[in-house]
Amino acid sequence: MSNLASTYEDLDRPEEAELLRVEVLEKRKSTFGEEHEDTIDAIARLGTLYLDLGKLEGAKELIQRAWMLAKETEKLEVEPSRDSVRILGLHHPLTLKCRYSMAVVLKRHGREAEAIQLLVETTNEAEQVIGSFNEDISIFIGTMSEWCGADKAIRMLLNAQEVGKTSLLSEDWEVISNLFE
Repeated sequence: MSNLASTYEDLDRPEEAELLRVEVLEKRKSTFGEEHEDTIDAIARLGTLYLDLGKLEGAKELIQRAWMLAKETEKLEVEPSRDSVRILGLHHPLTLKCRYSMAVVLKRHGREAEAIQLLVETTNEAEQVIGSFNEDISIFIGTMSEWCGADKAIRMLLNAQEVGKTSLLSEDWEVISNLFE
């Protein structure tokens, strides 16, 4: 059903996508509980859809909830289980996507400086976790470039690296730059 909701979103049929996203969230909550990775993903996806629909308060609430749940699960003790359910942490890819969505919410609420700072931090952390050549990283950097221009976005990421927030971007950026020479 989640894939069908994504298809409806791609076809610009947001009302149908919203109905499915709500249903997916309800089913995942009842099946897995609210702290499960799949449920957190459903919360974040519904929040992102609300963001696209201009339902900013609902989007903000859902995205913050997904982010907080992802952070909280790090505090849980991992119990042995037959399914080896993974416990999310602050650097889990899903948590990073939630942080990206939160940056978008901040920007749409006119809190540009906070949004950009969060996006820079999230991008640097995501590079460490999932690597520079990843669809999410491309989206994060594309958003930063859209918000502040490509040159400034690159400078900000490199500056963040210099002040102790390690980033793989500089090495990868040199490789990318060399391809265009």
